[in-house]
Parts: sequence; C-alpha cells; structure tokens
Amino acid sequence: MVNSLNSVFKTYAPTETGPKFNVTAAATNLNSVKRVANLAMPIIHMFKPASKIVKLTFLAYDIGNMIISGDVRKLASVTAGVSLKILFPNLFDFTMGSSAIVQNLYRFKGHIAAKDFAAAASDFLSIVQASAEIGLIVYGGPELLVLLLLTQAAKEIGQSYTEFANGNYPECSANLLYAALRIDAAKPHYQTVHRNLFGTEMSQTDLDQLFKEIVKIQQDPGAPNVVDFEKLLIKNNFKSKITELSFDNKQITNVAFKNILINESSFNNASVKSASFENTVFKNCDLNNARMIHSIFKKNHFVNCDLERAEFNWSSFKDSTFINSDLTSAVLNNAQLTNVYFAFCDLFESTFFETGVRDSAIISSNLKDCLLFDTKEKFHIFGGVAHEITRPVVGLLYDFEEPKIFARKIDESLKDNQAIVFKYHYLPDSVDTNALDLEVKAKLGGYKLSPKQSIPQFIIANPVENSEIAKIKEYAAKISPHIDCLAIPGGMDIQPELYGKFKEVGTFTDPNYLRSIFEFAMIEQADKKDIPTLGVCRGSQIVNVYYGGTLNQNVGDHYRVFHTLRISEKSLRTKTGNAAFNILKNKKIVGLSMHHQASDKVAKNLDVVIEHEGSPELLISKFKRYLNYPVFVLTQFHPEMISFDSYKGGDNFFNNNNFFRDLIKRGDIYMKSKKEKAPFV
Repeated sequence: MVNSLNSVFKTYAPTETGPKFNVTAAATNLNSVKRVANLAMPIIHMFKPASKIVKLTFLAYDIGNMIISGDVRKLASVTAGVSLKILFPNLFDFTMGSSAIVQNLYRFKGHIAAKDFAAAASDFLSIVQASAEIGLIVYGGPELLVLLLLTQAAKEIGQSYTEFANGNYPECSANLLYAALRIDAAKPHYQTVHRNLFGTEMSQTDLDQLFKEIVKIQQDPGAPNVVDFEKLLIKNNFKSKITELSFDNKQITNVAFKNILINESSFNNASVKSASFENTVFKNCDLNNARMIHSIFKKNHFVNCDLERAEFNWSSFKDSTFINSDLTSAVLNNAQLTNVYFAFCDLFESTFFETGVRDSAIISSNLKDCLLFDTKEKFHIFGGVAHEITRPVVGLLYDFEEPKIFARKIDESLKDNQAIVFKYHYLPDSVDTNALDLEVKAKLGGYKLSPKQSIPQFIIANPVENSEIAKIKEYAAKISPHIDCLAIPGGMDIQPELYGKFKEVGTFTDPNYLRSIFEFAMIEQADKKDIPTLGVCRGSQIVNVYYGGTLNQNVGDHYRVFHTLRISEKSLRTKTGNAAFNILKNKKIVGLSMHHQASDKVAKNLDVVIEHEGSPELLISKFKRYLNYPVFVLTQFHPEMISFDSYKGGDNFFNNNNFFRDLIKRGDIYMKSKKEKAPFV
C-alpha cells in the first residue's frame, strides 16, 4: 500500500519544467490505491465511520474520473442516483433493488440457456439479496436479515473462488474474511429465528411476570440504567414474536426493545418513556392513546396499526416507516424524523409542532386538517388527500410529561364537538425555572400599585432580551398565529403573590412560576389579538388575576359537588348576561365544582354572570366595541365533566357541552376574520 501511495505522489510531483499532470498514470495508480483499500475493507468494515469515509472517497474518485474523462452521461446518472439516495433513501433502495431483480432475472435466463451454471448461481444469489433488501425496508424481521447476510456471504465465497482461479490470492483472502464477518453477523439473528421456531410462545401471564421482573431489576441500585428486553426473552427462551397480548396501561421506562415482532397486541393508554425500539415491528396493533415520549425508534415499522391520539413528543425516529396506519390526532411535537416514511396513512388532525424533519416523505396519505406547521416545507409529499385546514384550531395548554385528567377531558370534549385540537406543552424545556423564579421575584419587588397595570402585566412587560420571561413570551407569540381559539384548563393553585396576597394554609402551588407566566403570556396574546378563550377553574382564575383581580384562597365546601347555577335576572339585562343565555340556551345549568379557591375581587373588564354562595361561577369579558363575541368566557365549574361516561347523555348536564360549542363557534368567527385580513395566508 505504501508503494502504491508513493507512485501516486510521483505522478503529481513537480519537475524542473514545472508540475505535470498525467491523467492516465494518476488513474492507474489511484486504482492501485483503490485495490489496496478494497483488500482492507473487511477490517475497515468493523469500524463503520471509517468504512463510510472510504466508500465516500471511492465515490468522489469515480466522479473525478468521470469529470476528467468527460463522460457526461455516466456523471449525470451517478449524480441523479446520489441525489435520490440523499433525498429518498428508502425509495432509492426500493428502486435499485427492483432494478437489480429485473436485470439479474434476465441474466439468469441467459446463463441457464448457455448452461453457465456458476454464473446463473451468482445471478440467483443477487436476486435473493435484492429481494431481502426490499423486504427489509418494510419488515426488518430476523429471517430476512439472516437470508440477506448468508446470501452476501455465499456471493463473497463465490467471488473468492474466482479470485483464487485468477491467481489474485490477496483478493481471495479478503473475500473469505468478508464472508466470515457476514456469517458472524448473522449468528444472533439465526439464534432469534431458531428461538421463534422452537422457543416458548409468551402468554399474558408471562408478559406481566416479565414486567414485574423489569421493575425488580430497576429497583436494584447496581443494575444498568436500561433493561434489555431481548435478553430477558432469550433468558426465558421466549419467542421474539409477541402475539395478541396486552400492554394496556403499563408504565414502561428505560427499557430497550430490539429484534421483536409485536403482532395484534394492544398498548391502549400505555405510558412509554425513555425507551428504545430497534428493528422492531408493530403489526396490526392498537396503540390508541399510547404515550411514547422521549424514546428512540430506529429501523422501526408500524404496519396496519391504530395510533389514534398516540403521543410521540420528544422522540427520535430514524429509518422507520408508518404503513397503512391511522394516526388521527396523533402528536409528534418536538420529535426528530430522519428518513421516515408515512405511506397510505390517515394523518387527520395529527400535529407536527417544532418537529425536526430530514429526508422524510408522506405518500398517498390523508393530510386534511393535519397541523403540519413549517414541516410542510420539509416533508416530500406525494399524492393522497391534499393538506388544508377546514375548521377552527383550538390551542390547549397541556402537560405531556404528566397529563392531568381535566386537561384530557377538555381535549375529549373539544374533539367530540369536531374541533381541531392543538395541544402544546406549557412547560418548555428551554426555560431555566430557577432563573425564571429570580426574575419574577425581582419584578415583584419593583412593582408599585397602579390602576393601569396589574402585577402579572407588570411582570411580563418589557422583558430583558434573552431573559427567561422573554423566552416564554416568544414561545407564546410563536403559538398564537396557529390557533383560532384558546382553552386554559384547571390545575394547581395560583401563587398568591401574583395577586398581592400572602399564602394561606391549604394553598398548594406549582414548584415554580413557569406555568403561571406562560399562561399570562398566552392571555396577553389572546387580549391583543382577540383570540376567543375558554378558561376553566384555574383557567378562569388566572385570567381574572392577569387583569388585576384577586382570589379567595378557601371557599369551603365546593369540592366534588354539583350545584344548580342560575343566571341572575340583573345579568340577563346586560350584553354579557345575554351572551351567557345564548350559550346555555337556558337560565340555569348543573355544574360540577372541583375547587377550594375562587375569584374574589373581579377585574373591571369582567362581568359576573352567575354567582353561587358569594363565589363567581361564570365570568364573561365585556364586549369590545368592534367585536360581536366576548373574548373570555370563564367557568369556575367544570363543563368538561360531560365527557365522563357516567354523565354523557344525562338531561341534567347536557348544556355543559354548550361551552365547547360556543368556543368553537367564536373560533370559527375568528378564523374567518383572519382569512379576510390575510386572504393569501
């Protein structure tokens, strides 16, 4: 190899009359280098980065030769192939594999006719190899991997025989070593195939016991951080094919799944976090409402699966496919997609907010009312139902790490009323909560009582550039253009210092100010842009606090009780009272109370429409002179209780649903006004 390199350097070496460039000699000597590198490839192959560098070097060398020789047609063909490989890797592999099958079938026929059985055998192996490679695009089963690796090994052995016959002994040895490496790589996959044929089929009892073992392992301080699920299968001689089992409601954290086929199984409401799935196939599975967040999916395939309302936030997908699967209302916010294909899928109302997309495509799928945001420009989209937004988009503050029951019920209620729900995480990772708390406390210390500016308005006004408050406001400003109305659900008690009070016994607040400040930022956006808003329980209180109202920190027996609530006769004579009557279609409503705090002093721009035992139960913002709808409708009770099965269809509770219908109706007005102002958006 050293001699070959020396001869290359001599080709380019300057002479007394100046540098000379001998194209033929350079090509010949570079071919020598290429030959030496090819001989070393079995060793280089063990180190993937080095292998890729060598292959890229060869490609660059070949392209250079084409440029020097002026072979334009071949250069164009190679360039097109490289471009297709970069843009659509799976499509490239499928195209090349199909082409290889056709070409080798033609050669195979010719070699059989000529009775050249050695060449025919090589053609046959090439056909098998190409077929296995195509199959692996869709199904990465161990059977195909074994078939592919052994076919490649057989071809290497055949090539070594040819090299030996031609006296090329180094090449013969290199091919034999390559074949040995292929056979060694096939060994664990063969063991999986053997286990699938002769091992024990896992039962539901076995699966449940296996997860008990996982919990026990994870409780051991000396155990590895990630439990290898495949090793547990091997240890218990279970097949890698899991069929008709239930993972419903299981809590799965820090578990690695590898080389597994999960068939006709269910993951309803399963919570999967910080897990990894490699070369795993989900086939005919029900993953409705499954949460698979902060997880890694590599060479993963979902085939004929129900993924409705599944959540994949912060997860990473690479070399994976979704085929003929239902992803209605699925959430892939903040996910990273590399070489991912959605083919023949229903992406109706699915969400891709702040999703990283690279070399990925959507093929013949339904994109109606799909919230693609800026990923629309990043995906390669072919055929299917065209992308368009046909109904109002409701922004819903949501905690994807630990979804709360009432936020989930608001989500269900909105969907039951045909809204497109854009759930976004209200606790962004980019914010340093410790630094935020210091900023808020500094602002609180500098606040002076003013009728023109409440404490929350003062806190978020004019933030320092790159401060945590500035980041939160930027996040809110990024969300608001994409929504037509806003829903703020219940939650923990609001920090009393935000409305000028001291904390009383029994008040339980969030550990930091992040949620409160983010809600203030969203309310500010709603106020400035007239975005229709529904606030429930804490959501009602936070709007009142934003505008300068205060809270009663203990209102007594208002927890888990039903109240019959009535619009006062006085309110009926006002515009806001009339708006409440139009929502309820009645003067009264039976409301579920789940609070121990309520608004006390009510902000000036809000009207109390329904009151119960001294506590405001329904607040509606005063109409702005240029609007025909109130921006804020705020309920202290929980209208989303209508989504609980025990209350659905009940005559006493039916008009709770009207609050969601009203929000969507106001959102529809807002959406149409946006289109009128910006008809080309």
